[in-house]
Amino acid sequence: MNKLLFPHWVQKVAKVACITLFVIMSVLLLFSLSSDLAVKRVLVSVLAILFYISIFCCIFSREKQEDEYIASMRLRAVAIVAFIAFLMVILLNIVQVSLPAERYDAFREWRKNELWDGRLIIILAILYFVIFKSSIDKKS
Repeated sequence: MNKLLFPHWVQKVAKVACITLFVIMSVLLLFSLSSDLAVKRVLVSVLAILFYISIFCCIFSREKQEDEYIASMRLRAVAIVAFIAFLMVILLNIVQVSLPAERYDAFREWRKNELWDGRLIIILAILYFVIFKSSIDKKS
């Protein structure tokens, strides 16, 4: 597994990039700095892609001292996130099935548009990183 991870310095750069990109996207979305909607949409999309790449780099970077404990914490974080993801899918299916027929299609469209376009994966990736980092910080 260690052969697949980036060096530790990549994590430091990616954390700074994550925070910077998040702030820039928030400012762009909250304050209409560009009057052209198409330009704003493209800019936010490019920034979101860079944000996703920086999250990917944070997750797949080594820690300063990579040992067996760190590897077990990575596995534990993956297991927790997988459990949450499966639980969320099950709960969403239960909610969708229990809805009346006229609301069923609208809920299905909401799920398709809001969750399955990559946002769910990013949310789970951030959750993994938070769980992993918090479990490492408990060790220190």
